[in-house]
Amino acid sequence: MTLAKNVATAYIGLRAAQQRLLLARQTEDLRARILTLTHQRRRLGTASDGDVETAMTELEQAQGNLHPVAAQADTYLDELAALLGQEPGTLDALIGAPAALPLPPAQTAIGNPADLLRRRPDIRGAERRLAAVNETIGANIAQYFPQVSLLGFVGVVSNGTANLLSSRNLTALGVPSLTWNIRDFPKIGPHVTEARANYAAQEASYRQTVLLALRDANEALSTFGHRNETVATLIDRQASADHLASIARLRNDAGTASTLTRAQGRDRPDRGAGRAGAGTGRTRRGLDNTPEHAGVGVGGAGARVSDTCTFRLIRTSATIPVGRWRSGTGSSG
Repeated sequence: MTLAKNVATAYIGLRAAQQRLLLARQTEDLRARILTLTHQRRRLGTASDGDVETAMTELEQAQGNLHPVAAQADTYLDELAALLGQEPGTLDALIGAPAALPLPPAQTAIGNPADLLRRRPDIRGAERRLAAVNETIGANIAQYFPQVSLLGFVGVVSNGTANLLSSRNLTALGVPSLTWNIRDFPKIGPHVTEARANYAAQEASYRQTVLLALRDANEALSTFGHRNETVATLIDRQASADHLASIARLRNDAGTASTLTRAQGRDRPDRGAGRAGAGTGRTRRGLDNTPEHAGVGVGGAGARVSDTCTFRLIRTSATIPVGRWRSGTGSSG
């Protein structure tokens, strides 16, 4: 189970890193185009040297963001190879090319929550250890009672070998025995007390294991709920950014906006996403938790916020109506 989890996590991380790398390259192309347009404006006298330096700095920053993301993708490839018992580089030709993130199932049947907790290996192990300690209590208490045993003998007795196996020569003997070590009673008491103390300790450990499992389950459900709201907000922001980019494109085609404004609108769609709320940027950073992600420019040309969110939500192993979100226009359904 742990191996399958690690393989799935590494694979999702690889696909997410590849998508971020594509976004980083698109951002680099847009920054280069903006720098070219800024140089043209500078020659025409409509831009200053500071504008050129700013565009150059942004291009260098976008180029610098490529290397950490590419290194992360290579790391995931090597990790997958190690998990599958292969040498580093073996899987590069197979899954080295960028591909879309796998979508989670629309619904995940987990059954009864109590049965789900009982299937956890840590709870099952703690339960068996508790049962084993409980048996030691009974074994020590049994030493207070007498032990009854039966000594038996079955054989043949004959004066010769001719009729040795005759039924008349069959002999059987049984002798019961009763043993009661009363003198050991002072020793048995401490053993019973120790066994009961071990049982109490093991019972506390079992309860702690169950409480931790319940905490993990509640945290997973809480995380899923908040990620659900975060994705819905990001979908709204993406729809707003796409709408603003479309307006900028129409204005550019109509001659009422410059090509530089159109390129900047594609490169920074978050400018039009302020309607989603001031706290959305913090939730996105909490969702992604990757420094290079902010520099890549999620939501740039060709970007899909739903891809990034899908990667994070797969880890929750919970029900997500991804299809409805991806086909929506800013509504979480």
